[in-house]
Amino acid sequence: MGHSPPGPPGGGRGPGGPGGPGPDLDELIRKAQEWLRSTLFLPGGGGGAGSGRVIAILAVLALGAWAASGIYRVQPDELGVVLRFGAYHHRDEPGLNYHMPWPIEVAETPRVTTENLVFIGFRSGDPSAPRAGTGRDVLEESLMLTGDENIIDIDFVVRWRIGSAPDFLFNTRNPEVTIKSAAESMMREVIGRTPIQPALTEARGQIETQVAQGTQAILDQYKAGVVITQVQLQKVDPRGGHRGLPRRPARRRRQGAPAQRGRGLPQRHHPPRPRRGGADDAGSPGLPGQPGGPRPRRGDPLHQRARRLPAGPGHHHAAPVSRDHGGHPAAQSEGRRG
Repeated sequence: MGHSPPGPPGGGRGPGGPGGPGPDLDELIRKAQEWLRSTLFLPGGGGGAGSGRVIAILAVLALGAWAASGIYRVQPDELGVVLRFGAYHHRDEPGLNYHMPWPIEVAETPRVTTENLVFIGFRSGDPSAPRAGTGRDVLEESLMLTGDENIIDIDFVVRWRIGSAPDFLFNTRNPEVTIKSAAESMMREVIGRTPIQPALTEARGQIETQVAQGTQAILDQYKAGVVITQVQLQKVDPRGGHRGLPRRPARRRRQGAPAQRGRGLPQRHHPPRPRRGGADDAGSPGLPGQPGGPRPRRGDPLHQRARRLPAGPGHHHAAPVSRDHGGHPAAQSEGRRG
C-alpha cells in the first residue's frame, strides 16, 4: 500500500473542530512539496518509480508537439504543395490541412490567384498603379529598332499569375527575371518587323497580342508554370538620334574631323608650270638633255656624256642635237626660228 502523509488531527478538519476555520495554508504548501519530491525523485522524496513516469510524460509531450507541427492552413488565394524529402508529393486545397512533420514533409503555399506585374522600360514608383512617367526610365530596356530602322521608346507592363504551382516552384529559380527576359526579347522581335508609323498608331493592340502569345510560348517551353494574362503598352514614342543615344567615341570623331572640315570648302587650283621647250614640246615631255626635257642629274650617263663633249666658242658645252630617223639634224620648231 502506498504511503500517504498523515493528515492533521481531527480527521482532516482544521483547528477548532467542526464549524471552525479552513485548513492551514502552511500545511497545504508542505503537502504539495512532499508530493513533488516523491513524484520527481528529488532528494528527500520516494523511490525511482516516479522518475520513469516523468520521463514517459515528457516524451509523450515532445512527440505530440512534433506531430502537431504538421498542421497548417492554406489561405483562399493559395495552394498547398507538400514536398516529401524535397520531392513533390501532393497538393492541398485551401483550408486546414495536415502533412507529416519536418524533416519528412514540408509544405509550400504559393499564391496562385494573385496577379503579378513586371515593368519593362521603366520602374514605377507605385506598383499597384503602373503608369509610365511616374517612375524612372530604363533606356537600355525601352529603346528598340523598328522595321524601317527608326528608334522607338517603349514602356510596357506584363501581367502574370501562377498556372502550375509544382512547375513554378521546381522549374524556375527566379520566375520574375525569366518572364522579364522573355517578354523583352519578344517585344524587340515584334517591333523589329513593324514600321514606326503603325507602331505609334493602329498596331498597338496587335503588338500587345503578339508579345503576350510569344512570351507564353517561350515560358511553356521552359515549363515555368506561369500564365501571361495581359501585356499593356504604357508609352510608345519616337526617339530622335540626339536624345539619349550613346555618342560616338572621341577617337572616331577625331579621325573623321579633317574630312568633315574639308567638305564644302572651295578647292584651290594651281596653274601648271610652263615647260622649258617650245610650243611643239608642250604636248609631250622631251628627253633628258633636250629642250623641254628634264635636266640630267649628276651621275647619269647623259650627264657624263655631256662632260666629254668638246667645248665650243666661249667655252660652253654644245647642246646635243636632235636627229630624225635618217640621221639628219631635225628642224627646229617655228617658235625658235623666229
